[in-house]
Amino acid sequence: MDASDVVTIVKDQVDAYNTRDIDGVMRYYADDAVILDGFGAVVAEGRDGIRAVYERVFTNNPELHADVPTAFSVGNWVAIHSIAPNWAMQDGSRQQMQWIEVYQVSNEKIKRVQLFR
Repeated sequence: MDASDVVTIVKDQVDAYNTRDIDGVMRYYADDAVILDGFGAVVAEGRDGIRAVYERVFTNNPELHADVPTAFSVGNWVAIHSIAPNWAMQDGSRQQMQWIEVYQVSNEKIKRVQLFR
């Protein structure tokens, strides 16, 4: 896999996310994938755990859309700048949220994601 391939995998996963296609999103994750927060704490593990996170995000954010103005790779790592202009907060308000998301891609699947915000 070359650098453009790993970026394409991540961007295609974001495209599925933007259409709220949970099966499409999950197609890109390895069976033993993990999502971490910016401090390294586990947010979700395995396909079932990751699916549950995305289902909750989709339920809480019916107008969900993430813009990705920047994406680049170094080896099998991909970093994107993700902007959700209408993110639902816990208090019911909505605001723009931004993240740096760092993905590790292995064997054409997302193995690890770390979210920094």
